[in-house]
Amino acid sequence: MTNEEADLLIEIAKRMRKNLLELPEPGHKEFYKAVSLADTKKFTIQMFRGNSRRDKYQIALLYKKNFVLMRVDTGATGIHYNTDKSIIPPNTPHLHYYDEHISHENKCHDAIVLPDRFTNPADAIQLLQDFLKYINIIDMAEIQIIQQGGLPYGQHK
Repeated sequence: MTNEEADLLIEIAKRMRKNLLELPEPGHKEFYKAVSLADTKKFTIQMFRGNSRRDKYQIALLYKKNFVLMRVDTGATGIHYNTDKSIIPPNTPHLHYYDEHISHENKCHDAIVLPDRFTNPADAIQLLQDFLKYINIIDMAEIQIIQQGGLPYGQHK
């Protein structure tokens, strides 16, 4: 896949298959299905929550079940080394992106500091909302995000 094709898949307007999304419990993953408006492209948003580090989250946009187009990481304690020798410092939320020119198997290895469009990476609900907006989910007004066993976002006190 070319970088241009990957960018188009990220930018294409999508809608969620379900309107109620539950955040994963510590040490677990949740999978959320999305589809292009023409219903021709299918996507999975995978969210992982760390077990020992409750601030550790990974949210990935997958195409055709396992092709990673991009991934957000928070709570990573180590230094992230990019192929161009640039680094992301420890505990810095960052965005991995697909690059066809990366020589090793993980084409989503390189990363940048999380863009400002991610308003509060420490808040898991806000992080997921910002991720969904970033990947052009257009039915955000209908989506509710809840903690496992919790109340919908905006209804907790």
